[in-house]
Amino acid sequence: MSSVAIPSEKLADLIKVLQSGIRFYKAGIKAVKCDDTKEMFTRILTEKEQACTELRRHCSGVKDTGSNFIVDARNVYTRLISRVTSHSDQMFTEQLASMERKVLHYFDDVLKEQLPQHIAQLLRKIRTRLLQCYDELQLIKSARKRFIHNQA
Repeated sequence: MSSVAIPSEKLADLIKVLQSGIRFYKAGIKAVKCDDTKEMFTRILTEKEQACTELRRHCSGVKDTGSNFIVDARNVYTRLISRVTSHSDQMFTEQLASMERKVLHYFDDVLKEQLPQHIAQLLRKIRTRLLQCYDELQLIKSARKRFIHNQA
């Protein structure tokens, strides 16, 4: 399938959001203590990398260094706050879940546009995988929140 000029800008924006998320997950993997959390973040990181690879096939001219300011700012905030809290795993999980919710909304917005069928199918497939990642983050976030609350 060849590149489609109309959604190229939107696909480039999606790639930038995903790339910022990749950097955020890499920071999270380094910062969290729990091996299970590291494994979950690694799985989600892999999904995001795969999504970028799939989107790049349909979008020419996207640099690997692109990023999204909002996601990058949240990443910096989370790293700073996690240094002063004893619950860095929870902090990263909460912030990443919030970011993933916004990423899903961004996919929804792009899917409302007129897109070639193969691009729309690809975006729905990627969105479904990212939704599964978001659901996993939400479950872990809730379980940790209950655990922390019960410890207090």
